[in-house]
Amino acid sequence: MSNKSIIQRVKIVDSCCVFREPNDTDRCSVDALSRIKTKLRSLRVHVRAMRCKRGLWLLVKQLETFISMQYIYFVLLIYPAAYRPGEACAAGTSADTLLLCRACGHELAAGTDIHFVPSRLALSSRNDTLLGGRRVNVQLFENPHGHRFEVITFRKADVAQHWPADKRFSWFPGYSWTVATCPRCNSHLGWAFQPIDWPDTITKTRFEESEHTFLALITHQMLREDFASSLLMTPKSFVS
Repeated sequence: MSNKSIIQRVKIVDSCCVFREPNDTDRCSVDALSRIKTKLRSLRVHVRAMRCKRGLWLLVKQLETFISMQYIYFVLLIYPAAYRPGEACAAGTSADTLLLCRACGHELAAGTDIHFVPSRLALSSRNDTLLGGRRVNVQLFENPHGHRFEVITFRKADVAQHWPADKRFSWFPGYSWTVATCPRCNSHLGWAFQPIDWPDTITKTRFEESEHTFLALITHQMLREDFASSLLMTPKSFVS
């Protein structure tokens, strides 16, 4: 190949490789790319902010749980009866002590109304020695569903009874039972027992006047009046 041919080819290649000046279309493409990059950066910032907010939310929830647990520990340490409902009901009961519905404060019975009725079906039975010298027998029972209840038996109490009576699964052989609830708030308080040979439905007057009927009330559904009063605090401004 001659030198003249080589020189002509180099000129052709050189002319093809010349870079042109950017036009308006190129500038628009660069601007669009720049805007996309800006949006991506703002999106990354937003994602980081959302992660920070979620982290803060989780931290607040953990703090709330921690504070709640500390409060529970405080209550358990300062007020042992708060997690020993039987003691809040029984311990310290004297003859004139009133027992209240734990849910609404309705007066249910007095200490003189307590009347021990033993049952051979009780899983356990214990005596609470009281400040007034009385001893209250607390019996533990279990129903067919496996739920256990500590009860105190009473000769009478201001409860609502729901007849007809049921003879099945009675904790006291020879007696049928009805559910007993609070007449004010309808909370389940325990059971009323009547002789099994009685009609399934009787009047409240007959139940209360009979010497053969009694009630078994759940300890943790009741509260001593003096114990409830001890939980109330009088503001210093009210004290002279």
